[in-house]
Parts: sequence; C-alpha cells; structure tokens
Amino acid sequence: MKRTVSADAKLAAKLDHEAAAALIRQCPLYEPTPALDRPDLARALGLGQLVIKHEARRLGLTSFKSLGGAYAIIRHLAEKFETGTGRRFTADDFHRRAFRDLASKSVFAAATDGNHGLSVAAGARAVGATANIFVHQRVPDYRIARLKEKGANVTVVPGVFDNAVAEAGRQAAERGWVLVADTTENPDDAVPKWVLDGYTLLASEMMDQTVRPPTHAVLHAGVGGLAAACMDRWKTLSPRPACLIVEPAEAPALFESFKTGRMISVPDDSAGSMEMLECYRPSRLAWDILEPLTTACFTVTSAEAEDAVLALAKAGFDTTPSGAAAFAGLYKIARDDAARQACGLTDESVVWLVISEGRGP
Repeated sequence: MKRTVSADAKLAAKLDHEAAAALIRQCPLYEPTPALDRPDLARALGLGQLVIKHEARRLGLTSFKSLGGAYAIIRHLAEKFETGTGRRFTADDFHRRAFRDLASKSVFAAATDGNHGLSVAAGARAVGATANIFVHQRVPDYRIARLKEKGANVTVVPGVFDNAVAEAGRQAAERGWVLVADTTENPDDAVPKWVLDGYTLLASEMMDQTVRPPTHAVLHAGVGGLAAACMDRWKTLSPRPACLIVEPAEAPALFESFKTGRMISVPDDSAGSMEMLECYRPSRLAWDILEPLTTACFTVTSAEAEDAVLALAKAGFDTTPSGAAAFAGLYKIARDDAARQACGLTDESVVWLVISEGRGP
C-alpha cells in the first residue's frame, strides 16, 4: 500500500538517541553489530546497494530488543537514584551500595513474545532486581525456558500478545511493580519511550558504519517499535529515506491502520511463523512517529518469511521468520514491477535493512 509522504516536512525528533548511546556504550558487553554491504544480494534484487544490519548477537542476547528493556530499567533506576541522592548518576554508581540497595527492592514487569522479556530479565538480573514476565499461550516452550534461565518469573496468559500486555499492566498497577512496556497507548509514557530510545543506538551505529546514505529503509513491524526508532533517527538524513514497512499477513495492524488513516486493532484469529511480530494493535508512540514518515506498507505470508530464512541462510545470515520479515518484504517488492515503481526502487537505490534476531540457542 503506497502512501503520500511530504519530503519537506520538518519533524522534530521524539526520541533521545544521545542519552541512550551514552549509557549503553558504557556496558562491558557493548559492541556494535555488523552492517554488511552485500553487492551480491543487491544485484540479485536489482538494487544499487544493500546494507544489512544483523542483530543476531547483541549484548549477550540474540536480538536488537536487548537494547531496549535493559536500558529502560537502568534509566528508571538512575532517575530514582538521582532523586534520592541529589546528584547525577554515572556508570561508577552501578557498583555503589546505594544503587544496589535501590535495585534489589525494585520489581519490574513486562509482556513479551520472547525477546523484549529477555532484555528486561537480563537487565533486572544484572542490577539485582526482580523480573516478572508475562507471555501468551502461543509463545514456544524454548522461549519460556530462556526467560527462566535469565532469572525471570514467568506467567503464561491465555490468548495472544495483547492479552499478555493487559495482564502485565493490570498486575503491575495492583502490586506497585514498574511496568517496562514496549507498547503503549500513551505517547507521553516515559518507560516505553526509553525502550525506543535504546533501539535508536542500532540506527546510530548504521549511520556511522556506512558511507552512502540510504534512499530506502526496509523495516519490519510488530507494534512498530524498531521501525519507529530507526526512522526517528534516520529522518535527519538528507534526503530522508523512503520508509517501507513490512508486517505479517496474519497481523497487519499498521497496514490496516494506514489504510483507514487512524490507529486501529485487527482480529487475532490467526497465527503464523512470525510469532515475534504477531501484534494486533500498534503502539501509539510508534504510530505517531511512523504515520508521517511511512512511504508504503506491505504484508508477507509465513511461507514468504520462511523462504527468506532459507535465502538468508545461503547468504550467511542465521535468523528466524520474524527476523527475516523485512528481507521477505524487500524480495517481494523487488520482484514486482508495479511495487518497485510505486516505491521508487531502481538499480541505483541504496537500501538499508535490519535482520532483527538470530535463531538463538
């Protein structure tokens, strides 16, 4: 679905990439993930250049999500520490007793399909806090096992992702826990914004790692957080890249929202292989960023995503159907003359794309 986007619109940044980068880069596990120029794939798709950001190894986990939940926990604790001590938090304070005491009394909650919860669980464990993670019944057992390995208390909620979101929010409100959500109905909610702030480091790295600016950014979406974080950062590039969003056909929440011109929910009556992206309502914060920036939105089927996994494996990328969704969308667009023309893709186009997760253990 093609949309009209004003290239001249002056859009202020909604996210704080500088604060996130300054804190995350102090983590001993931090190193940039690779951004790989793949001329072979670019030629096969009729493009001038294709740069792929591969998030299979990130801060000891296997997904870009490790940038968000853990950062939000540290940011929350840092603000409480500053309020209590009257001085600015620094990396040295991680090891101070006052910070550790504060963290040990803190309980964080999150809803997840897997990766966001891993980040929250890992962040909580790192500072000595407690993590209560809510998953829905479609989450595979191996993902639940990984959450427990990170020390999380896991509750399985009947239904789909949105049901887990509701239950995490309800219990956090009742019990006084800190809800670390990666989706929100309130664009002014600080914690989900911190999660997206963390994701912007991925986008900043890509700007540092490449020479030619992109003409197009191809990004997949569940609730829209990754795409929103990248585009909030990349909209400062000149010219601004066209933003092409890819969603699962089983959960086309942004696609249908763009079509109707307002944020809506879609039915949750089907499931496919892109379980990390099967969200049935966008995040309001992500929607507010993406609505004026998205050039086109496409859906891909589970079969198309699974084919993309195989194609990427042959090219040396280990990922899942969820992680391969953006590549599946690019492949679909590139092989369709009408879609290429609608999106402005040519043999001179420079495309940036994110593979969001590795297959994991």
